[in-house]
Amino acid sequence: MYTEPQNLHLSRQEHKIVKSISRRKYKRDIIERNKKYQFLKHYNLVDFSDITHKHYILNYRGKSYLNFHTEDKRRFFITTLISIIALLISFTSIVISVISLKASLSP
Repeated sequence: MYTEPQNLHLSRQEHKIVKSISRRKYKRDIIERNKKYQFLKHYNLVDFSDITHKHYILNYRGKSYLNFHTEDKRRFFITTLISIIALLISFTSIVISVISLKASLSP
């Protein structure tokens, strides 16, 4: 089943599995026999290693998924950080305005 990496929505556990495969190889029988790894072949995220043909490694689609997910998290973090900073500046501005207003009203 072909799904673009940006349209692929994996569970947290599946995402951890993809991430772990990017760091090391998995033996063929682990991926083919264990049901929790079946999604890797279903979404075509892994290929046989060219060297040994006994291990699965992350292919281009799997790497694209990880890159997209990393960029998406980074974009979310940056926009959230900017929003928090803007809220803090606004709050500080309001507090300073209230303090200066109280100071100008007191005799």
